[in-house]
Amino acid sequence: MPAAAILTGDARRRDLDDAPITVEHVLEGAPVARSVQLTASDDGLVTTHLWDCTAGRFHWYFGVDEIVHILDGEVHVTDDRGETVTLRTGDVGHFALHSHSIWHVPEYVRKLAVHRAPKPVALPVRAFRKLSRMTGVGGAAVVLPVLVNVPV
Repeated sequence: MPAAAILTGDARRRDLDDAPITVEHVLEGAPVARSVQLTASDDGLVTTHLWDCTAGRFHWYFGVDEIVHILDGEVHVTDDRGETVTLRTGDVGHFALHSHSIWHVPEYVRKLAVHRAPKPVALPVRAFRKLSRMTGVGGAAVVLPVLVNVPV
C-alpha cells in the first residue's frame, strides 16, 4: 500500500510533553521546554514538531537540519560569530545540521519545527559484499580498504 500523500497535525495543540533543556546548557533563568511530534515521513528522516519554552538563555545544538516557524512570542538567537537575529511571531528560520547557537527567550516562544535528519551511512560491510560479488572473491577472508564518505 502506498504511503499517505498528506500527513497532518494540529499546530494548536497544547498537550506537549516535557522536553527539558540540559542543565549544563542553561546560561540564565530556568527555562521550561515542552514538545510533541506531529508527523513523520515513512523513512523517519523528516518530522514536524511543536515546541515551546519559557524565559531563559541557553545553548542549543542542532543534530538535524531544522526549519522553524515562530507561532507565538520571540527568541533572540546568537550564532558562533556573535551575530544575533530576533525571530518573532510569523518569522521563519533555518538552522543547519551540526550548528550551535545561544537562544535567549525573553518571555515565551512557541514554534513549529520541521526536522530533516541525515541519511544513515551505508555499512562498509555492504560495500565489501558487493565488491566480493564483483571480483568473485567469495568465501575467503579478504580485507580490502573501503572508503566511505561521511559528512561531518
